[in-house]
Amino acid sequence: MKGEPLATDHFHVTLYYLGAHPGVPRGIVAKASETAASIRMAPFEITFDRARSFSGKGGSRPFILGSSKALTELLALQQSLRMALRKAGLDNWTQPAFTPHVTLLYDSVRVPEQAVEPVVWTVREFVLMRSLLGMSRYETLGRWPLRDQAE
Repeated sequence: MKGEPLATDHFHVTLYYLGAHPGVPRGIVAKASETAASIRMAPFEITFDRARSFSGKGGSRPFILGSSKALTELLALQQSLRMALRKAGLDNWTQPAFTPHVTLLYDSVRVPEQAVEPVVWTVREFVLMRSLLGMSRYETLGRWPLRDQAE
């Protein structure tokens, strides 16, 4: 593989896509922030133990870490967030099927799925990010810690 590894501070799992917009749409950010603040869930661990390529456009395939496990808590977080965002009217964008993964790099080489040394990640928060399109840069617009429902 010849692709340049992404910076580790870019590693993330996308839970929900809010669309591509010029600038920062304050109405969407305000609704998404209010919705995100309503989510209650205790921190949890996820394990990535598989690596493979996704299909890509123009020979630029994402090489990703995935999991052989169900990642039940992560799926519950994503579903809670998705349902709350839809209730808030933020469901105008087609969502791909949720496949929890972390993109490591992009490359033209197609790598079949294989086991890798497990990477364990404790999910303690989720973040609203703005991707600066074409610049490989992200801007944090909001951050919410995971906490028990009693808190």
